Amino acid sequence: MADEETRSLLQEWEIDACIVERFRENGITKDLIKDLTHDLLKEIIPSVGPRIIFMKKCKAHFATKKQNKNIEEFSDTESVSSSSADENISDDVAKEYFQKVKRQKCFIGKKTYERALRPNVNEIIASTQQGRAILRGYKNKPLSREARNDIIKIIIDSIINNVKGRLNSDDFYDLARGIVEIFPKEDLNAYYVAPIKKKYSQNNKSTSMRGKLVKKYRNRVQRVKRALQGCSESSDETTSISNQSSKDTDTTEVIDQSG
Repeated sequence: MADEETRSLLQEWEIDACIVERFRENGITKDLIKDLTHDLLKEIIPSVGPRIIFMKKCKAHFATKKQNKNIEEFSDTESVSSSSADENISDDVAKEYFQKVKRQKCFIGKKTYERALRPNVNEIIASTQQGRAILRGYKNKPLSREARNDIIKIIIDSIINNVKGRLNSDDFYDLARGIVEIFPKEDLNAYYVAPIKKKYSQNNKSTSMRGKLVKKYRNRVQRVKRALQGCSESSDETTSISNQSSKDTDTTEVIDQSG
């Protein structure tokens, strides 16, 4: 069962009492919060709004906690180094110390760094004339079907052209959340629904991620693959014709020589 520390933390985050109770019922302690997946969190907090609030609070809490830990480790290392300096430490030890400090300053992973370089949804939409027109004309109400399709096309085309590698569930969630932040009346679940593993599903069947963003992305990827395959087949056919022509020429030359 969730302990008082967990309850206090959730209350500090201004999480609804009914959600705090679900944490208690499911035995989710403070130490387990950081291990919650999107699927598990969706079961505990079904409503999108409260779930986003929880995720922001959780992310900020553990980021601060990690940063404080790194600062403490840095301070401890610095204290040891200062003490050693008084004892005339060697250049090799000093060099090793500075290399360690340099490593400790790198708190961001490669994937996180690559994701941070990606343009956000607002930048993507605003990069096109059509997107800017939609942003200017938005009146804090649900988008029209045409505008919604235009937004999805603008985003997916930009991703296909500018982002290396395939998108995962976190990427699609970030894109959908970005759309809802710009257009608050839009439904996040219309753009992205997380996959559900078999063991967590109600009908004991797994479901893949879905939504308008996912569908558009898959269709565009398939179109690109077919186009590339067509180019490859055309190239193979041209090569085959060229080779056959070369063979015919060789045969003709042999016949002429024999005559």
